[in-house]
Amino acid sequence: MTRDLAHWINNCSACLNRTKRKWLRCSVSNCTNCCGPVERGLGLTFHKFPLHNEALLAQWMKAVGRSNWHPRLRSSVCSAHFTEECFDRSGEKVTLQPGAVPTLLVHGDSAVSTRTSGISDS
Repeated sequence: MTRDLAHWINNCSACLNRTKRKWLRCSVSNCTNCCGPVERGLGLTFHKFPLHNEALLAQWMKAVGRSNWHPRLRSSVCSAHFTEECFDRSGEKVTLQPGAVPTLLVHGDSAVSTRTSGISDS
């Protein structure tokens, strides 16, 4: 079913013809999620890299698993790579808790991470 859904999203004429804004794409190696209307409808959110926090940025870059790559201002990671504890859903917009690090289905993982939380201690 996941493969069928991915195929349908990749061939959606509404998604392919949309050119008004640049879409966010997940920066995690081997992740093909992008911020399209179907994904937003399914609750997928995208979160920009913590460029202002070097220690946290280093953890995110390790999780992304892309060698010789550095995030740009619009680079992001999709919500599929964070545990539920990482999210703050108290406002109108879903945000990440301070110190949240992507730990699910990231570089080196073949399945969901065994960590209990994606929030770093620092």
